[in-house]
Amino acid sequence: MKKKSLRIYLMILTVFVLSTICISPKIYAKTTSNDKKSPKISISYFVYNQKANVAVKAVDKESGIDSIIYLKGKVTDTTSPKWSKNAKKVINNKFTVSDGGTYSVLATDRAGNKTVKSININVEFRAVWISYLEFQSIAKNEIAFKKAVDEMFDNCQKWNMNAVVVQVRAFSDAMYDSSYFPWSKYASGTLGKNPGYDPLEYMVEAAHERNLEFHAWINPYRITTSGTNVNSLPDNHPAKKWRQKEDKKRNVITYANALYYNPATKDVQNLIVNGVKEIVDHYDVDGIHFDDYFYPNLGSSYASKFDAEEYRDYKEDCKRNGKKASDIVTWRRNNVNSLVKAVYQTVKASDSNCEFGISPQGNISNLLSNQSYYVDIKTWLSSSDYVDYICPQIYWGIHHKTAPFEKKMNEFLDIRTSDTVKVYIGLAVYKCGSKADKNDTDWSTSNQVISDQILLGRKSGQVDGYMFFRYEQLNDSKRAKERANLLKILK
Repeated sequence: MKKKSLRIYLMILTVFVLSTICISPKIYAKTTSNDKKSPKISISYFVYNQKANVAVKAVDKESGIDSIIYLKGKVTDTTSPKWSKNAKKVINNKFTVSDGGTYSVLATDRAGNKTVKSININVEFRAVWISYLEFQSIAKNEIAFKKAVDEMFDNCQKWNMNAVVVQVRAFSDAMYDSSYFPWSKYASGTLGKNPGYDPLEYMVEAAHERNLEFHAWINPYRITTSGTNVNSLPDNHPAKKWRQKEDKKRNVITYANALYYNPATKDVQNLIVNGVKEIVDHYDVDGIHFDDYFYPNLGSSYASKFDAEEYRDYKEDCKRNGKKASDIVTWRRNNVNSLVKAVYQTVKASDSNCEFGISPQGNISNLLSNQSYYVDIKTWLSSSDYVDYICPQIYWGIHHKTAPFEKKMNEFLDIRTSDTVKVYIGLAVYKCGSKADKNDTDWSTSNQVISDQILLGRKSGQVDGYMFFRYEQLNDSKRAKERANLLKILK
């Protein structure tokens, strides 16, 4: 650059800087004096290792945000002296808390306008499983169902729970008006019969009225547990429709006097994913939940059973395309992984705040077996692409001779490497008072097994919640002492 051109450039730059310095205060003063609008606040949080990481987004398009502070408790008055006395600064739009409860955030813009917003934070997830077994004893009419649901949810609230995990599809059916699955017999009394109201819609509303999260519990592959007569299913049942078509028959597998959807076919995966999507799209659920029913136990001849025919087709396809085929165990785990990943992506695409979690069997060696489940637990606990939480069903006492509770809990915690996947623990309320297992005598000698297990979980610093199996046993008068000890620590 020539000297003359350089001098001109520097003169222009100097004029620009000086004009900015001189004019900006006037513009700022004008902006703030005209700003009569209060800031807008949005708050979200994520719990990990027993701490809630709270994200605050405060926006003011007129004069900008001057400060954001927070305190514990619900404060709605922007002029309350509590703000100056108890509040802490929100730094970089986030803060972390270890105690649950209500927190209030105050945002102030440069013009002095203020906005308060509160959020209830559950640092410890506490949920009761409510299964089809609870529904089967309820009279099949709207009044009786709603009364029973109200009673169950009232009790869950009384027990200081903050969520319910409710089975809405136990056997390729639906406790709601589905485009893919027939009405559940647990809603109307007859599989495929419309009950005349929407049980899921009512349950979601009833849960939220009591500040309970509602997680919709689904069994993905199970069609029946006893009986293989597809013709007994209603005409709109996907299993029946597939069995009637020659090129779709293999979507449904008969095994051990039960019917299953074939985990190896794309049709099945699409059906399950679409069934999840319609729930998240049409109902204000807080989560989608799978339990431990994936592949059944295939025994020592696992390589020749169930979906072995599809595996042979897969190997032939690999051979034609010059690819190396995976062994059948890896292939089956990949089938489950493909479904789980697709469900996770679908849930997040429909509602980013909705969670997807799985409650697998509590013995990792069983999950890694060549003969059953085909659950890739190590991948799920080391990636952010599959689940929001894992809730192993650790249904053994603290002093179990071969599977003590703390040891099994730590096995799951030790293989978790993802910093986005939470670990909850499923607890066996149904075993309280049991004398059946000589290797597991805690249940018959103590009435505080469940509460002691929670204390061990809290001590770990890594367990973020608990699920209790199941409502009927938790509400049983025979387990009143165990429940009373549990409630002492669920405050």
